[in-house]
Amino acid sequence: MVLVAHPMRTSMPAPKSSGVDRAAFFDRSIGSGRRHTTATIASGPISDRARQSGEAIVASAGARAAHCGELQRRCDVRPYGGIVILTRQLVARLEASSAYAAMLLVRAIDAGAPGTGADHLPFGRGVLVASGAGRYVNRAVGISLDKILPADLRTIEAWYLQRQLRPMIEVSAWAPASTLATLAESGYGPAWFRAMLVHEIGPRPQRSEPVSVVAVETEEDATRWRSAFSAGFNVTQPEALEVSDEHARADRRIDGAQQFLAIVGGTVAGCCSATLANGIAWLGAAATIPTHRHHGVHAAMVRHRLDYAHANGCDLAAVTALADGASARNLVRLGFQLVQHQLVLQAPN
Repeated sequence: MVLVAHPMRTSMPAPKSSGVDRAAFFDRSIGSGRRHTTATIASGPISDRARQSGEAIVASAGARAAHCGELQRRCDVRPYGGIVILTRQLVARLEASSAYAAMLLVRAIDAGAPGTGADHLPFGRGVLVASGAGRYVNRAVGISLDKILPADLRTIEAWYLQRQLRPMIEVSAWAPASTLATLAESGYGPAWFRAMLVHEIGPRPQRSEPVSVVAVETEEDATRWRSAFSAGFNVTQPEALEVSDEHARADRRIDGAQQFLAIVGGTVAGCCSATLANGIAWLGAAATIPTHRHHGVHAAMVRHRLDYAHANGCDLAAVTALADGASARNLVRLGFQLVQHQLVLQAPN
C-alpha cells in the first residue's frame, strides 16, 4: 500500500500541559514489580469451583474475541498505518495509559465538582477510580496484569465500600488465571464486555470531508458540545442531565485533552474528544445527534482525531467500545485492530 503524506494541519490545537508526573506514573505502571502493600497470606490450592468459574469467564471472553476477530476479517478494512503487533508489553502500555487517563478524568471531576466524592488511589500498575455514585467511571482500571490476591481484593472492596460504591474491576484478557479464580471464588460476575481497539498513527491519504470537525475553544463551543453529548446519548431527565454536563465539563478540563464538534451545514451534528497519555490518543465521548446518524459523522470525527494524534506526536490511537456494538464495527471498518477484550467484573450485592 502506498501512503500519501499530507501536510500537518497548523490549526490543530496543542494539548493542555499536565501537572501530574507522567514519567513516574508510567514507570510504576509498566514496571514488573508490585508497588502497593498488602497483607501476607498463605496461598493454598485453588478450589475446583473457583477454577471452573475462572475457566468459564475465560471461555466467554475468548468467544467474544473470536467473534470480533471474524468481524474484522469480514469488514472492508483499509488501515492507513501498519499492522500493530500484539505483545504483552503493548497491552501493559495500553492498560497503564488507560489507567492514567481515568485518573486524570476523576481529578478533573473533583476539581469542578468537589461534592461528588470523586477520588482515586494508585494500586499496583493501575488505579482505583471513583467518580461518584450514579456517575460514569467507578471501577479499578489497569490493575489486572498482576496477580490479584485475596488480600488485594479485600483492600479494593474496602476502598469502594467506604465510598458506598459497588466494587468493580476491569479485567484484561491477559490477566493471570489465578486472578480470575480469586474473583470467581469471591462471587464476582460479569457486568459487561468491552473491546479495546488500536490504530497505528501515521500519514493518511488526503480526502475531502462533508463533515467539518472543529476544536472546542470558547465557552459557547463548550455549551454546544454539552448539548450534543446529552442529545447523542438521549439524556433527558434533569438528574441525568446534571451528571452528563458535569462529565462534559470535566472532560474539557482534563490535562492533555481536546474536545471537538462535528458541523454539517452550519449545524452541530456530533461531538467527541481525544486525551493524550504516554504517546497514545484515547478517543472518547463520541456522540452523534440522532438526526445526523448514518451520514458519516462518526467516521469523520475518528479521522480528524487520528490527524490530531499525528500532529501531536502520538504513535497509537486507542478506543474502547461495546464488543458487539455499532461503534466497534465502524472502528474496524476504519482500520482499527482488536487488541483485547476487557471483562468488567462486579462484586456480589
